[in-house]
Amino acid sequence: SNEIILSAIMRHKKHPQIWVVTHRASNALELYNAGADYVIIPHFLGGKYAANLLRRFTKGEVNIPEIKEQHISQLQNREKYTPENHLVEKQR
Repeated sequence: SNEIILSAIMRHKKHPQIWVVTHRASNALELYNAGADYVIIPHFLGGKYAANLLRRFTKGEVNIPEIKEQHISQLQNREKYTPENHLVEKQR
């Protein structure tokens, strides 16, 4: 799972940017807490946006820690006011 991979990577002093995918906001927050640099939530974020963000990151055009903090804030607000997408939950 994502958490096992993150745990293994985080044991090393130097680690690459870690981007993971999940389908639930609550899981995204857990992955950020576990050390993920960015969590892609397809139905919230969209593949096109994620591809653009990754392209801009590789060119040094974006500040991932800043975007990460904004994303965490958005997830926390969404979790407070909006229940998880019940359609996604039914598919699990």
